[in-house]
Amino acid sequence: MPLTLPRAPQAYDPGNEQALRGLLEAADRDSLKRGRDLDLGAASAGLILVSANGSRWRLTIADDGALTTESA
Repeated sequence: MPLTLPRAPQAYDPGNEQALRGLLEAADRDSLKRGRDLDLGAASAGLILVSANGSRWRLTIADDGALTTESA
């Protein structure tokens, strides 16, 4: 998802600058990073993988570590 920022004010506004910094920090927290673990954050969430023919599969893990897939 592309980052869309609000239009800049005509004159410098410290409050606007602080709000913009907050938006950038939130977008950075929500973005994926190379070289870091991917934590989906919820047991009900899974990783969606797309096969060569376009089929979509959700990968989930059980408490014992067993991996399962289901059509997504």
